[in-house]
Amino acid sequence: LRRTDAAPLLGKIEALLADGGYHWNYAHAMARGMFGRDKVEYLDNAQLHKLAAALQIAANRKKKKGG
Repeated sequence: LRRTDAAPLLGKIEALLADGGYHWNYAHAMARGMFGRDKVEYLDNAQLHKLAAALQIAANRKKKKGG
């Protein structure tokens, strides 16, 4: 896996975290829970896609609730 391929996904994850007011530790905890990996950096591209999707779903839910 070339990390340059993951750069846009990592950027999206970073933006979603910032928008939600979350720290990178939140994403690492999600990676642990979803894939058994300790850090986001250890995920492959497919897993990064799933993590970004999960963060987007959470952001959409948060918006819908108005908070």
